[in-house]
Amino acid sequence: MNKIAKLKRKFSRNPFLKFISGCPYRSAEYDKQVARMIRELGPESRILDLGSGSRRRAEKIMNLEIAPMPNVDLVADGHWLPFKDGVFDAVIIEAVLEHVREPKMVVSEIYRVLKTDGRVY
Repeated sequence: MNKIAKLKRKFSRNPFLKFISGCPYRSAEYDKQVARMIRELGPESRILDLGSGSRRRAEKIMNLEIAPMPNVDLVADGHWLPFKDGVFDAVIIEAVLEHVREPKMVVSEIYRVLKTDGRVY
């Protein structure tokens, strides 16, 4: 586990610092739009929340993070997503690209795992 992942994990376990490990500038409007997209896609859709933190937007969404924490389904690196091509109807990515080494590589991986008509939010 790299230093950033270790620090993020440590922060997420501390009740006074856990807000640092998530998105510090939450937007009610953004959350409302994401919730609408999730509803529109329907209950059978496959959705990945890349860099989810400890928040779970909906039961059906797969939460991926770089470190284990509550509500994380899979610990992995966004540079190398462990999924077959074209498996997700949508990928949610919020406040992640500014923290990765190769943002273009992460974006490429997102598009690789998306279905042809998939959405990125």
